[in-house]
Amino acid sequence: MISIETYQRQLTHLFWENNQNPDEGTLSRLAYYTALLTNKNEVINLVSRRDIDNIVENHVFISAFITKFIPERASTFLDIGTGGGLPGIPFAIMRPDLNGVLVDSITKRSLLLMNSKKN
Repeated sequence: MISIETYQRQLTHLFWENNQNPDEGTLSRLAYYTALLTNKNEVINLVSRRDIDNIVENHVFISAFITKFIPERASTFLDIGTGGGLPGIPFAIMRPDLNGVLVDSITKRSLLLMNSKKN
């Protein structure tokens, strides 16, 4: 099991390589979400099991990084077929000013998302 601190270091490095500098609180929340997603993926298939080793680079970072392309004037987003909360949860972490709706047809996944919001 990879530690939250390791996820945070990976995220920090990826953001640095791409000339972005989120604050420590944002990086910490992204790392915590990554750990939660990885742990829950063992029980509920949220991310391809073949790709779970690349969860930071291929999923969480990309989802967070693309928020820089959301116009500042935007106020909402809709994530249809969110699965484990990608890209919706990283959007919400990076842009807390946005109101988001995450939709998934599988109840188990929806319950995970509700739990993620509480944490």
